[in-house]
Formats: sequence, structure tokens, C-alpha cells
Amino acid sequence: MCKKVLIVEDFDEQRFLIERMINKKFNLEYMGVASADEALALLDTFEFYCVITDISMPFKSGHHVVRYAIKKGIPVIVTTGYEPNMSYVDKKAFACFLKPINWDNFEATLRELCKMQDLKEVKTA
Repeated sequence: MCKKVLIVEDFDEQRFLIERMINKKFNLEYMGVASADEALALLDTFEFYCVITDISMPFKSGHHVVRYAIKKGIPVIVTTGYEPNMSYVDKKAFACFLKPINWDNFEATLRELCKMQDLKEVKTA
């Protein structure tokens, strides 16, 4: 089974930008969802090696996703439109990006994560 990146973002445009960057720069499979509830269900169904999640979402926040992914041993990259005041996330997440996302830094961070996990799916620049 091929491991995937899980993208959790309630704003379709932002989720599309992340998906497009992964599709363009990496040879990685990904799944995108718009809610924490969808993400939590997928985390129990598929094998992911990385979760990229927004924090501020309606109903259930990305904090639930972060906690559950980390409990399962999956690294998390957090994105947020608000100044991070999230000590748990800051301590547990692999990285945290304030929106608008700096795409060069985001790509470098994802490459670093792939390299750390010895993933061969990464395209070279």
C-alpha cells in the first residue's frame, strides 16, 4: 500500500494550492478533505506518512487532527491564518506555517520530511 499525504483544509482554494504544489514538485499521492471529521475517518482507513492541516476550521478544529495523527506516529505540518498561539501544536508539529504560505519554505520543509523518512518519491528540482 502506498502511503499518502493527507491535506486538511476547509478553504477549497487553499487546499487546491497545496495539492497543486505537491503534484507539481513531488511524486507523492495525496488526499484532500475539508473537515477534521473527514480527516479523522481517513486516518483510521488509510496509511499516511504526513498530514498537512489547517487549525481553524468549523465544527472540529485541526487540533483534533494534530493530536490524533501524532498519537498514530504521523508527522504533521500545520497551516494557520492566525498568529500561532498553540503551544501543543508548536511542540508536536513538524512545522507550522502562517498563511499566506511561503511556498519555497513549505516545499523545503516537505522535502526535508520526505528525506528524513527516506522516501524516494521526491522529484529533484
